[in-house]
Amino acid sequence: MNKKAYAGACFLSLVVLIAVLAPHICNYHPVDTSLGDASLPPSREHLFGTDDLGRDVFCRCVFGARVSLAVAFSVALITTAVGVAVGLVCGYTGGLVDNILMRAVDILNSLPNIIISIVILAFLKPGIFNVLAVLAFTGWTATARVVRSEAFSLKTREFVLAARALGAPDAHIIFLHLLPNVLAPALVAATFSVAHAILAEATLSFLGLGIPPHEPSWGNIMMEEMDDLMVGVWWTVFFPGVLVVSTVLAVNFLGEGLKDALETGKGDRHV
Repeated sequence: MNKKAYAGACFLSLVVLIAVLAPHICNYHPVDTSLGDASLPPSREHLFGTDDLGRDVFCRCVFGARVSLAVAFSVALITTAVGVAVGLVCGYTGGLVDNILMRAVDILNSLPNIIISIVILAFLKPGIFNVLAVLAFTGWTATARVVRSEAFSLKTREFVLAARALGAPDAHIIFLHLLPNVLAPALVAATFSVAHAILAEATLSFLGLGIPPHEPSWGNIMMEEMDDLMVGVWWTVFFPGVLVVSTVLAVNFLGEGLKDALETGKGDRHV
């Protein structure tokens, strides 16, 4: 693993650790207001300053990390599971099933995922479950394509042909021979899914279609505090924005490192 991937893994681990320990780290509740402490700049007492309602921005960002990362990891888990299942079925069976499922993938890919998400969420109430469901619905296609390509190549390999010649059923071949060999590219795709989900959740929440304001996330923190920029209170938007960008870069670095490492040590797992 290269230095960038190692740095990305360390930074992501730190963010996750801070999010998990949020109640023990923060001296303030993220929704507690104190108008007497409104719009204070960063200081020792308030590391990221306060917003126009006197809420501590550092604590809001830390608790917001819990929501943003929980959504991102959940979306990555769901999209990876669905993408692997669809990709294996399409790559191994081919024919009509492959054509139908791949046409569904083409339809979903014909428009940007964020546009589809905005249109769907415009008819739904803001909430974590709705955001998670919509992002999972639009995000599985990339993993499905990667896994389908790998499965399509693997099904003509000697160990798969040997298993088929010995009378092994299709389910046996898929789960015991194909699945272990597609987990590596699926893991890389899952890593990039985390980065995409963080950006997508932040975008949707910034537009008021994602996480509701009473549950702070990085996106809705920036949305709520945009008016502060007009009066020079830059820190309320700057710090959550930096966290979004830094975390996405860290995940991308980690994904690139995993991709390089897995390609370097690539080999068949004959099970």
